[in-house]
Amino acid sequence: MGTVCKDNSENQVTEAVELRTGYRILDYKVVRFIARGAFGAVYQVDHINTLPFALKLESNNAETRNLKMEAVVLRFIHRDIKPANFCMSLENPRQLVMVDFGMCRKYVNDGGELRHPRWYVTGLKGTVRYAPLAAHHGRDSARKDDLESLFYVLVELLVGTLPWMTMDDPVHVEHSKQVARTVGLRDFLSGCSKQLVHILLYIDNLRFYDAPDYAMIRGLLHSALESYPHDTAFEWEEEMRSERRKSEYLRSKEEVELEDG
Repeated sequence: MGTVCKDNSENQVTEAVELRTGYRILDYKVVRFIARGAFGAVYQVDHINTLPFALKLESNNAETRNLKMEAVVLRFIHRDIKPANFCMSLENPRQLVMVDFGMCRKYVNDGGELRHPRWYVTGLKGTVRYAPLAAHHGRDSARKDDLESLFYVLVELLVGTLPWMTMDDPVHVEHSKQVARTVGLRDFLSGCSKQLVHILLYIDNLRFYDAPDYAMIRGLLHSALESYPHDTAFEWEEEMRSERRKSEYLRSKEEVELEDG
């Protein structure tokens, strides 16, 4: 899985950023439409020699060139962690792939040193439901803040809701997130393993410059998984295998037709 970002002078993308199935861009063929957002559109494409890819397109007239920001993500914080920005790997239906790096920001300078936080950040960056408290307070994001957003996503997937799920006002959402850490902690993590309490306390005690102990967090998550059955197939696994077989069949059929033609 990857993001294809190439210019094609012979096939200019229209302003509406729409491609039909079978459309070719260099060595890539459009298989299906996946999603559309303010950035443009995303399609599944097949490469003639490699695995399927995700192709993201945006208008040449876009005010913010998000694709340029997505070219390199090493040493970046995402700043918009949410369920919609994860998908399952086509190769491994149990491997999550993070996507959409349009809001990411580098947390180190060109010399590899940690950047100092800005005094104030205008506007709440990210999605209100999963935004860290730092974003609500107008503070610069750090590595710990991506972990906080990811924690909210995990709780929502486990419990099915968040205390602030129906709230629209960022001020009310921020207050609810504060309550969830104190008198509302039991309700917030109701039905969750005790390891999640330790993870939340650890994240909240991190400071801007701290490097999170990812190994420790993974260890706690693995420990929590021991009480849940995780050796059964997920509902999407068979569908993904079926789609893969279909894609391989169509690709081999096209290769035979090219040889015969």
